[in-house]
Amino acid sequence: MWSLACLQGPHMAESRLELTKAISFIYLIDDIYDIYGILDELTQFTEAVNRWECVNFDNMPDYMLTSLKALFDTTNEICHRIYIKHGFNPEKYIRKSWAEFCDKCLVQAKWIDSGYMPTTEKYMKSAIGGTRSYIVHVQIFFLLGEELTDEKCKELLSSQPEISYLSARILRLWDDLGSSEDEHQKYDGSIMECYLNEHEGSSPETRAG
Repeated sequence: MWSLACLQGPHMAESRLELTKAISFIYLIDDIYDIYGILDELTQFTEAVNRWECVNFDNMPDYMLTSLKALFDTTNEICHRIYIKHGFNPEKYIRKSWAEFCDKCLVQAKWIDSGYMPTTEKYMKSAIGGTRSYIVHVQIFFLLGEELTDEKCKELLSSQPEISYLSARILRLWDDLGSSEDEHQKYDGSIMECYLNEHEGSSPETRAG
């Protein structure tokens, strides 16, 4: 649905397919950090994405190694198609976007593992970079192929455009509101928990506010 909404029209069919692949990895990686991985493994996983290689990680579970290889191979394929179509290779920039995404996910995983409760402001600053929309916006920018220059790419990755920031903020709030439905679950890294820790009040009052 993301791909259909973001890239409309028959002429965007191939780009929608490539975007769908990237979105699939967003959900996969999100589950690795939130559900399956333990902190030591997640640290190695994040390092591997930053280095863009999965060698010398003997203690990493097979499912992580398989996921990494699939991410690397699929990203290389997407970048090759963008290069063929638009004459620009975005590989280093897309790699960086995945690395930043995983870095933010690891920060939150460390908070949860240690029981650390950040302030609402600190949480949002970290969480926005770890939302799905960040990767989606980067992928769309390159798939559209307009004004693909190193200067524009550096600008995109160094200073998040307002439309990207605001949509990421909305998505994070929406995701966290859904994850906080169970009032008896332990801290899971949602903004609801951070806000309630700072301010007195019940969850219904927080939602209403």
